[in-house]
This record gives sequence, structure tokens and C-alpha cells, in this order.
Amino acid sequence: MFKQLGTAAALFTLSTSVKSADSGKGSLGINYLILDEMAGKYLTICSNSIDSENRGDITIVVDPFSSLGMELVFTVSDIQADNQDQILFLAYSTDITASPQIPTDMSKIKLGIDVTRAEIVALYNIPKQLMIAQPDTRIGIADPILTSKASFKIRLETNRLQSLIRSGRFTIYLQAALMRKVDFDSGVFANMILSEVDKITFFEGKDCSAGSVEITGK
Repeated sequence: MFKQLGTAAALFTLSTSVKSADSGKGSLGINYLILDEMAGKYLTICSNSIDSENRGDITIVVDPFSSLGMELVFTVSDIQADNQDQILFLAYSTDITASPQIPTDMSKIKLGIDVTRAEIVALYNIPKQLMIAQPDTRIGIADPILTSKASFKIRLETNRLQSLIRSGRFTIYLQAALMRKVDFDSGVFANMILSEVDKITFFEGKDCSAGSVEITGK
């Protein structure tokens, strides 16, 4: 079950009822999402390549002597407009599973994180959008379905990350999810569509190891 960050006693009730959908063929924004990470303020990412920042497997330096709150920026692109309110959320877990713990027939990408250790760390409402008939012009017709990109920041707390590292759980796994608000409020998580599972490893230090490229946020 997903646990909402900051509300330790509040656990979402999960349902396995699903709407029929063909999730076999991938269509970005319709049956799967893409999650990207970027370095924000006071945060350093270590990479083997300057281009590998957004490939879903990153390492973050945690300076135990720094009092500055680090910012990690997330982006979810190609969110399809809907005639109902939607919820976009980001969940993380300290473990992954070999098989999905919740069936998600609408999503091409399946749930990969362990929900028994998961927390929702970011949660956003996407208001419904009514489609407008597009004009038929001499150069073509616009798609009436609007797509959007959502970017948000998470402030990482050094002391909390240190506790995570010292407990031996220095790696977390993240997935973004999108679903209708009515399903979210009812706990019908089976109707969500998901991103790939991204991996973040934290280590204590001040600099990246030799041979790594440092990507520092501004």
C-alpha cells in the first residue's frame, strides 16, 4: 500500500478493479509516462557521461556537513488532457519487486516498486480540460487533445538522507503515475498509468569519484 509522506497512519486502500484497455502497444501519455530527473539547487549528480543524467539511474552526493537543502527536479512530459480531473503523483520505495503488486491493465509499463515500503513524495491535481473543436484551415487541423509537461522540485533533507544511508538503504526506486481523481479518491490504483522505474543512489561525501562527471544544479 502507498503511504502518503508526512502522514504515517494514512494508508491508501487498493482496489484491483480495472477499466478495459489495450496496454500492449505503447502510446506516450495514454498508456505510459516518462520520468526525468535533473539537478536543482545545491545538488550534485555523478554520471559516467554528461548525457546520462536523465537515463533513470543516477547517484547523488550527500555532504554530511552541508546545511543547504538540495533540490531534485522531476519532469513528466506528454500528459494527455482529460475531461475529468486527474492526479499526478510520484512514489518511491527502497525496494523493487519481481512481479507487480497491483495489476495495472491500462498501463504498458507495470508497477515495479515495492508498495509495502512506498511513500508518495509528490502529489498534484491536474484540472479537467474540455476539448474545443479545431478550425479546418488551408494548412491542416490541430489535434484537439492538449498535452502538457509537469515539472516539480523535491527538497531533500540531508539529515534524513544520512539516516537512510546509515540504515543500509541508500538506494531508492521511483515511479510516476497518472490517474483520474475519482479513482485516486476511491483507492482504485489499478487504473493508473505508470512511468519506468528510476533508480537513485545516495552516498556521503563532497565530490564524485574519479572518472565521474559532476552535474551541479544552479
